[in-house]
Amino acid sequence: MSYTHEDIKEIFQEDDFKELIRRFKRIGILAYNYNNQIGEYTFFGDHCDQLVLTDQGPTLEPEEKTDTVAIQQAVKKYQSGALKFEAFAREVAAAGIFSWETNLEKLSVEFYNKRGEVTYREVFASIFD
Repeated sequence: MSYTHEDIKEIFQEDDFKELIRRFKRIGILAYNYNNQIGEYTFFGDHCDQLVLTDQGPTLEPEEKTDTVAIQQAVKKYQSGALKFEAFAREVAAAGIFSWETNLEKLSVEFYNKRGEVTYREVFASIFD
């Protein structure tokens, strides 16, 4: 494994979303998943390695109904720095999001409802132009 819990926790201190993504890529992370209900991250590395960080955010019960417009608004605010992570997690939980997976190779995020269905997909490659 080319990264540690400490590496990831240090990177999470970064407030700039673009820089956070760049730094994750530099240490070999290809994707990560966040579970909004239990506040847990799972990171997937370039050597088929996996690392889990528990208790990394609030434990939230997502709403049953998905509100795609609210998800889009929360994503834009988070990427621009207008929302910190906890507020972002709360907003997307209120919009029906159980978990999301960020793919650093495709520069995209897929948001899942409680049934495991993709309810919204955001491609953020344009913020690196």
